[in-house]
Amino acid sequence: MNGSEIARKVGVCKQYVSKVLKAEELTNSVPRPRKLPRQCTLCGYAIPKRQRFCSPKCRETYLYLSVTCAFCHMSFIRRRSDIALGHRRGYNGIYCSRSCYNRGQKDR
Repeated sequence: MNGSEIARKVGVCKQYVSKVLKAEELTNSVPRPRKLPRQCTLCGYAIPKRQRFCSPKCRETYLYLSVTCAFCHMSFIRRRSDIALGHRRGYNGIYCSRSCYNRGQKDR
């Protein structure tokens, strides 16, 4: 508890609480929460400031995702930002090429 909370509970003024605590060599400061070390965005390991990933492998795994074409069902790699942009624009599927996109639009 801090000094004002102690004073309210005991029924004395804050200055008296401060004087008594100082005489007994006690502190009335509230402990501050400890800052946790920054963590890797993908795996959660502790990393230095100004970094998001612990290794180049974690960075690549986070930024490039393996997806499947909505038309030919072939697996390929696409950047995370491109997938998010397509979602924001309202695109319905993820296609591996322009030809698969065109054929997918015709079949709908």
